[in-house]
Amino acid sequence: MFSSGSDSRVALLQGLMIGAIVVGTLYIAREVLLPLTLAILLSFVLTPLLLLLRKVKVPRVLAVIIVVTFAFAVIFGLGYRRRAQGDRGRDRPIRRADAKCRANSKP
Repeated sequence: MFSSGSDSRVALLQGLMIGAIVVGTLYIAREVLLPLTLAILLSFVLTPLLLLLRKVKVPRVLAVIIVVTFAFAVIFGLGYRRRAQGDRGRDRPIRRADAKCRANSKP
């Protein structure tokens, strides 16, 4: 019926179509998958700290509150630091003539 060359082309096209469908689905679902992935990652990262607090006989609810508060403090602290570093360049006026001169100058 089909020659082996034709079969390999069909298999290649099927693989490409499946790959395109998977990539398209992941692209469309990224608004759901990204927060879900981050939540799973954070749970893996924070579990050892929670287990350490449980080993020290801290009640489970209090241990979870401490770990979540710590995680939020770290995340917001990093965001604040990044924001503060981003604002440094806004204090100085931008001179377009100087920027064009530097861009056109030869090394």
